[in-house]
Amino acid sequence: VANATYLITGGLGALGLSIANWMVEQGAKYLLLTGRSGAKGKEEQVQQLIQAGATVKVVAADVANTDDVAKLLVEIKETMPALRGIVHAAGLLDDGLLLGQSWARFEQVMRPKVAGAWNLHTLTKDMALDFLVLFSSEASLLGSAGQANYAAGNAFLDGLAHYRQSLGLPALSINWGSWAEVGMATQVSEQQHARWRAQGIQLIPPKVGLSLMGRMLDMNGQVAVLPIDWSRFRKATPNRSLIADLGNAAPQGATKEETVADDFALRVREAPINNRLPLLIAHLQAEVAQIMGARQLPTPTQGLFDMGMDSLMAMELRNHLQSTLHITTPATLVLEYPTIEKLANHLLAEFFTVEPSEKVASHLAVPRESQRDREMREVIEQLSTEDLLAQLTSELTDY
Repeated sequence: VANATYLITGGLGALGLSIANWMVEQGAKYLLLTGRSGAKGKEEQVQQLIQAGATVKVVAADVANTDDVAKLLVEIKETMPALRGIVHAAGLLDDGLLLGQSWARFEQVMRPKVAGAWNLHTLTKDMALDFLVLFSSEASLLGSAGQANYAAGNAFLDGLAHYRQSLGLPALSINWGSWAEVGMATQVSEQQHARWRAQGIQLIPPKVGLSLMGRMLDMNGQVAVLPIDWSRFRKATPNRSLIADLGNAAPQGATKEETVADDFALRVREAPINNRLPLLIAHLQAEVAQIMGARQLPTPTQGLFDMGMDSLMAMELRNHLQSTLHITTPATLVLEYPTIEKLANHLLAEFFTVEPSEKVASHLAVPRESQRDREMREVIEQLSTEDLLAQLTSELTDY
């Protein structure tokens, strides 16, 4: 609507400015853009919006601060046309394993999502808004290693959209995948991009994302926009129950034997004893290359952490191995066996010394637990939650 004001939080970031440009292209004439630093460094982009025919106000404000949001709304009421739409795109990242997180780090990421969205809800619930679009993330829908704080904040957005819908108020939470060029994906390494590609995750071109948002402005509730090859994603992230049925159906005509024959753990156990270690090494090389986004297979004797593997990748590797090999291992598996060669020899000794003639069905039905893991589990069961967290934190810190 031409004679209306539209508020974009996080409006001075690359994504927020892309949204602003798109709105002006659609005919919006009045925009209020907020960011904690104001227009510093963004003067040229703001001027381009003005030259395109829009009246643009930029306000340095913390959307998580109730007083700041109240002042924004007063500014609009006194100097601009009525507020008709809000896009809440404010957010930031501070990734890390949950054990390494502090409440301060958690709160820093959650504040713009949780407090910011709640302020917008409470202070505009009596206004005649056409839309309130909450920029959520796939992290709250599918999970994302090392992003518990970010996932929690976005989960609040999802819940708030449903809550407002129950009140008869407009709100749409969009669980976006990663945006190309303008989103938070621009902050991650090329290695991470390679991992995403290996998992079948694609980036959203800004023009495509904005076009889709435009088509959804009159919707309420929750929608996901995820350009993902689900078959590849499911294979790469087998422990995510939400997508357990996606890409899981065997081709018509496939026999049970053909499906089971594709199981790597079974192939290792049925292989001659001298062939099992090479099979495990090759499997580990492929897993590590995919997780680390490496273009070449790593050498078996090269230190995984010397290659650039971090704690998140180590946990991802351990989780993949538990799924593909049908085993149970300690969280410190990769820390204790930090080369492919050492890890393969450990797996062989602990889980794959059974002769091919022995029945293997039981190994596939229930993950096999080694004697060492069983003893460790018995010790862990005697510990309190506080003791367990302290020991795990010490283990990771001392490495």
